[in-house]
Amino acid sequence: MDVKETYYSLVTRNLTINDIDLVIGLKSECKAENNYEYFYLTNLLIIDIYINANLYTDALNIAYKNFDDLDKSLYTNIYVSLLERLIYICIQKKNFLSACRYANEKRLYLDINDKNAVNRWYLEMAYIHDALNEKTKALSDLNAILENDPSSDLRLIVLNNITKLYIDNKNIEYSKKYLNDSIELAYKLNDMDSQTYCQYLNAKLYVLEGKNHYACKLYYDIFRGQNLLNDEYLGYLNEFLTLLNEMKEYGDAKKLANKYIDSANKTEDLYLKKDFYKNYLQAIIFLVPSLSDEIKRNYLYIDKIEDEIRKTNELITLESSEDDKISQINSKLKETIDRLEKITNIVNYALIAKNERECLYDFSKNLEKEVNFNNAVFVVFNRATFNAYPKFLDSYSKVSTFEYKKERMYEREINYTDLNNTIIEMVVKGNKDISIDFSETKVPVCDIITGKSYLDLKVKYLYATPFIYDNDLYACAVYTSNNVDITKQESVVTLKIANSLLESKLVNLYYQESLRTQKDILEVAMDGLQEGLYYYDVKRKKIFLSEQMKKFLGVTRDEVSEADYCQIIKQEDIKGFLSRDDEISAGKKYMLEYSITINDEEILLQDKGSPYFSKNGTVSFYICTINRILSNETVLKKEKMKYLSVLERKDLDEYLLKKVDDSFALLVIKLDEYDNNLFEILYHYCLGISNDLYYLNSNIYALVIDSSDERAIDHYANDIISKISNCKVSVVMYPKMFNNISQLIELALLSLNSKLRYQKLDDAILSKYNQSKYISNCIKKAINDNEVELLFGPLYCMEKLKGYYVDYNIKGITNSNNIKTSLEKNDRVEFDTFVIEKLLELNKYFYVDISLDTILWMKKNDYINERNMLKFRKIAFCITKFSSQLDNIIDYLTKFEMKVFVSLSIATDISFKTLVSDAIKGVLVLDDYDLNSEFIKFILDHNKLIISDNYENDNRYIFFDGKMYNDIKNINEKD
Repeated sequence: MDVKETYYSLVTRNLTINDIDLVIGLKSECKAENNYEYFYLTNLLIIDIYINANLYTDALNIAYKNFDDLDKSLYTNIYVSLLERLIYICIQKKNFLSACRYANEKRLYLDINDKNAVNRWYLEMAYIHDALNEKTKALSDLNAILENDPSSDLRLIVLNNITKLYIDNKNIEYSKKYLNDSIELAYKLNDMDSQTYCQYLNAKLYVLEGKNHYACKLYYDIFRGQNLLNDEYLGYLNEFLTLLNEMKEYGDAKKLANKYIDSANKTEDLYLKKDFYKNYLQAIIFLVPSLSDEIKRNYLYIDKIEDEIRKTNELITLESSEDDKISQINSKLKETIDRLEKITNIVNYALIAKNERECLYDFSKNLEKEVNFNNAVFVVFNRATFNAYPKFLDSYSKVSTFEYKKERMYEREINYTDLNNTIIEMVVKGNKDISIDFSETKVPVCDIITGKSYLDLKVKYLYATPFIYDNDLYACAVYTSNNVDITKQESVVTLKIANSLLESKLVNLYYQESLRTQKDILEVAMDGLQEGLYYYDVKRKKIFLSEQMKKFLGVTRDEVSEADYCQIIKQEDIKGFLSRDDEISAGKKYMLEYSITINDEEILLQDKGSPYFSKNGTVSFYICTINRILSNETVLKKEKMKYLSVLERKDLDEYLLKKVDDSFALLVIKLDEYDNNLFEILYHYCLGISNDLYYLNSNIYALVIDSSDERAIDHYANDIISKISNCKVSVVMYPKMFNNISQLIELALLSLNSKLRYQKLDDAILSKYNQSKYISNCIKKAINDNEVELLFGPLYCMEKLKGYYVDYNIKGITNSNNIKTSLEKNDRVEFDTFVIEKLLELNKYFYVDISLDTILWMKKNDYINERNMLKFRKIAFCITKFSSQLDNIIDYLTKFEMKVFVSLSIATDISFKTLVSDAIKGVLVLDDYDLNSEFIKFILDHNKLIISDNYENDNRYIFFDGKMYNDIKNINEKD
């Protein structure tokens, strides 16, 4: 079994401490497979095992570690489950302050539309506040539940707790009010335990009113027939014994205590045991005048209990203190790690930029949020030291400066001589960080941009640092502030880390670009023996010659213009040579044949060019090789041209599995389904790029490009978008962006749902994909275990029940809307058909949201036919997504006399002819919408029904009764 199957098999078992090694083994497998979702779920299993074994300290240690490591944005549901366990453990360890802290954290993740979850949280907080002796807050929590439409069972619990709080506060008026409500609801629900608790509360209320005899009668009723008492009843008994002693009924108190002394001895609650023996001692002291052995024994036993309580309290205090210290240490450590991650992310974010200006701008803008400086200046001395292009760039006699101020970046060039008496001169000479507080040191140093003294500019604080590569200074940065002290240790540490990271990133920006260029040049140069190699600058139409090429042509110049080069090309071949401009403008490779004349000798050449893409995806220059053709045979283009084969999805699956050890990019292109000419454009564009084009599904194609160069891939994707109107492109780089090759196609297809025409796989899409997989697993488990709870809201017309709108409650899924939006096609079909089969078993009329994929599956598999169509007529299908196939789908359903409704969100997309036809019976408006709008009136004028959750007293409306979420029942309940 894989880790998922193993996990779900463990979840269904009643695990004990003896199973801990089995679960730890699964955790190791998850770690080995980098399956962090099930790694954290397995940790929750381990925590639960320790909790069930009362090993709360061990459970807490694991929970703390997970709390610090878990990515709560990616695994939100697991994070909330972890918080719930932390709250429970802290309550059990009587560390209520920590429990309160985690409960407040949990609140941030509550779905405010999930009333049950919100009410459970308030009940939890009420218990914690009561334990902290914050009675007013506890009362406020309980009242919040009453105002949030709780279930009847929860309402009863809340009423009981409110009554108890008012009794403890000696508020007789409110105690009576809430007690009467509690008693009425307890008998209505036939809840025996609550009825007993109400009797107990009533007895306490009688005591509060001074009606002790009435209270005694209720207490005797509570204990009638009771032999061995649990802790709850033992608490009632202690209060009854106290009352009897206050009434001087010592004999009755002693008799009652003797009856339940075994229950008192068995309890593990030391406070209950202590109160019991104090009441018992008080009774026997007044019954026995002299100091008997029994009295002595009880005195000693009470002392022993109090000593145990004292030790327990000390242990609880010590453990709570240690737990809080661990929590604080972990919290501080997490803050430090978060801060470091923020700084790292600032630089990583800057690295995404396409050039140094954008890089420095993004870096400064994000760093400004962490260190509150007013101005940042970056000085770059010489990029040419990193340049591997053969004399492409001129050497600069000036230095480049980039000044960041108020979210703007100013780029300037200044002379080296202008560095005199500036902070830059100090950095260059010292070759180390400089930190200045101008209020303490009046250093007459100048600003590089204005040439003015920092003292004149009213700058108070300055921090400057050099950027070093290979022991040489190549740039530096200067930060200044007019008010906030950026020379403090915390700010300096942040600046040091950020600048150290930026230092290496700038080296990457300059140096790695050169390495990439050299690699591309080498690959082209090694592609066959050549007479020479040259570089073609696309913008300037300049040709830069290698030494070998200069020797071959017999020239001494390093560069020539394209026009000069054409002078040696045979006259009739010049047009063919210049025809390469079409390939160059498209960023494609080219291959030409032409003859040149050198020293009166005509030489036939083969010229092959390969584009080099800059960071922004545009063609920067071409790397070209020259080969002498020794015979007069010409190389026919037709023989060299690639012809694409269009293959199926299964062929792509097989092909990708063979490339598990390669690096490549998967491009998925979605064409406009209404334009049949687009495929022809795509096909011809892909000639020369790839051997195969894959057909995935309706108007969606895939292309595999054997390249790990993201900029080259960007170029291809943007080129496709520019050449093909109404298309979208998504890209997944393997293994750079995602390393599970079996899921690449799914992720690329999911990326197509972006609003952008070109979408690369990012964290947001991955998160959505993981959520979809999680929801899919929850639903599959619910279906397999037959645990899909169907909920329904009644729909009325003129107070007459017309049917039910179907909703779902599935364990692990907080929002039923996620079922409709997150499931993949096959999973949604399986879920829809499962729900329909369940509904067909019930003799009611239903309105059901259904996906278009499900209806198409039904049509393909003859799911509804003339033999069974009668049983489907009590289900109205509600279509909430538009498709070009909608008319065909509606025709299919109406063929079997099915009732079809559409949502308001797609009603405006449907053709007028379809909307007013008899095929559509009405429109679904299950959200906040003006039912008096012109569009609604238009629909009603064509005798359509409006299903709405807004109440309207009109016989043309079918509507919810306004209490759908209050009155939801299990679908199996009778009306």
